[in-house]
Amino acid sequence: MGRESESAELEPRSEPVSLFAELALHCDVVERMTRIRSDQMARGVWFKMLRDEVARRGTGLVHKYDAECGRHEAVTFKMYPLRDYLRRLVIAGALTASPEHVHDGMRELHRASVGYFAKSILGRLIISLVQPTPHDLLAQIERSRPHIASYGSLRYERRGPRAAAMHIFDEPLYIESVQLAGMLSTLDMCGIAHAQTSVEVHSWSSGTIFAEW
Repeated sequence: MGRESESAELEPRSEPVSLFAELALHCDVVERMTRIRSDQMARGVWFKMLRDEVARRGTGLVHKYDAECGRHEAVTFKMYPLRDYLRRLVIAGALTASPEHVHDGMRELHRASVGYFAKSILGRLIISLVQPTPHDLLAQIERSRPHIASYGSLRYERRGPRAAAMHIFDEPLYIESVQLAGMLSTLDMCGIAHAQTSVEVHSWSSGTIFAEW
């Protein structure tokens, strides 16, 4: 009995694994962050919308988010490092879904955030159209890219009356989840809830999103 107790006490106690460290097991965020250049910046509005969207899901969740990320009072029009935004986004995605389903969480959060962005001051300036069609919005998003980020580019392609593609270049935010969410949210703004979408990932920072509605 004494020996069993002594053996149990000698067993090393495992330290709790941080959420970000656990995330590294389920996505390539650590490697991706090292690839992001120092000149790649995003507007503060995205930081604000991300935290606001987490907060809408409950006080407990946003407290966990702040504990993991640190409170950040971003200014809407100011540019901030994209690397920091990516870190916050994956943590928020993991808290919303789970580390194993972080891409589902990121897609859900970004889809909702873009919808709120359309109602913001900056969003209303960019999307200055009355009852836009998906083609109108996608073309406007292509043109407005320089106003919301300091990097990357988009090329909108009309593929038919009810079909389009967005070609994405130099975009470190995940094509298969974050950028797909942007397409889904664009369709949401046009009242299209059930569209067919597919994604082609060409590299870690480029790809194409197809949509039919």
